[in-house]
Amino acid sequence: MLEHGLEPDLPPAAAAQLRAISGAAMERSAQIRDQRSLPWCSIDNDESRDLDQLSVAQPLADGAVQILIAIADVDASVARGSPLDAHAGTNTTSVYTAAQIFPMFPDRLSTDLTCLAEGQERLSVVVEMSVADDGSITATDIYRAVVVNRAKLAYDSVAAWLDGTGSPPPAVAAVAGLDRQLRLQDAVAQRLKRLRQAAGSLTLTTLEAQAVHQGTALTDLKPDEANRAKELIARSCGETLPAAADARALNEFLRKRQQAAPAQFPDLSLAIVKLLGAGEYVLKRPGEPCAGHFGLALDDYLHATAPNRRFPDVIAQRLIKAALAGAAAPYGDEELRTLGEHCTVQERNAAKVERQVRKSAAAFLLQARIGEQFDGLVTGAADKGTWVRLSRPLAEGRVIKGFEGLDVGDAVRVRLIHTDVQRGFIDFERAR
Repeated sequence: MLEHGLEPDLPPAAAAQLRAISGAAMERSAQIRDQRSLPWCSIDNDESRDLDQLSVAQPLADGAVQILIAIADVDASVARGSPLDAHAGTNTTSVYTAAQIFPMFPDRLSTDLTCLAEGQERLSVVVEMSVADDGSITATDIYRAVVVNRAKLAYDSVAAWLDGTGSPPPAVAAVAGLDRQLRLQDAVAQRLKRLRQAAGSLTLTTLEAQAVHQGTALTDLKPDEANRAKELIARSCGETLPAAADARALNEFLRKRQQAAPAQFPDLSLAIVKLLGAGEYVLKRPGEPCAGHFGLALDDYLHATAPNRRFPDVIAQRLIKAALAGAAAPYGDEELRTLGEHCTVQERNAAKVERQVRKSAAAFLLQARIGEQFDGLVTGAADKGTWVRLSRPLAEGRVIKGFEGLDVGDAVRVRLIHTDVQRGFIDFERAR
């Protein structure tokens, strides 16, 4: 982290500020609505503790549904320009490694005082949307509110229940009406998904390694697979794409490839992501042209639902709150441009750290298995090397012997011959 300009430790001034915070921020005013009685719930990863958003759905006339998203009011506890804000502004993101999580805001804030924790009254910024039967948005509103999370839920168990392959999570059964609430939210999510796909939003599936621990010991790296609760190549696959960027055509190509070769689809998705390039944080003034978000097929896009773990979301929250209060914007245009560039750089630096630790974790898990054979899938074949991905543990290594004739997408049997934990190297030879 230090090599990439990130702060792994909380600076002394920020630690002192943290000690001085006595409890969760709370305000009462006519502008802050009391929505504690609504059946709010959070859905996140099983291990997530820094809960940033809650959701609730309310049926309207003619099949429309009102969706409310409550976002943790982190700004209420961390003032702009304070030591904690400076630390968060340095890293700009939480860094999630297989060895340790380095939160953007310390745990006492992100998993407690600024977290939308189950059963706790918390300040929030609420985004309200009315969604018609065809998925179109017919009305919107944004305001501040006090909310209470009634149930902390996890993606995998909710997805299994919605798909009919699992029983309702205990928290769903414990809260009256929450089962109907979640099914209503799911129905609206499917409406919105269909509308996005019709507009050209890309359907991509990439494999992300999730660390599995027993106590403090790392025991596995498993794929974090896509599910319902989350919601070069063209010619080599026998397809053609328009010369100009066309999201609808690309998404139709992806849909076909996912059906034709599901095992290879994550690698195709990764190739598409690399070709699209990394996103950037930029300032867009009203009326100005902007590249938008190609993958989501949106011209106007703002990510603002994770202020506990992403500094751009804190910036967005402060801008929104100032607008709601009729106050001057807390950031000027030039400052926003500079912050956008900094957040872009630091997010990429955090990704480099996460990737390096993930490679070292995979090498660590395999170091005692030298000589064993594994089934793998070729993910890269070029002059610089041939690469194979294992499914369990989810790890990628280089084939340094017997790689001749291998191509991307080939299934291959390999033997592990060397690991280097410090550098994250894993070497295989082709098993004959």
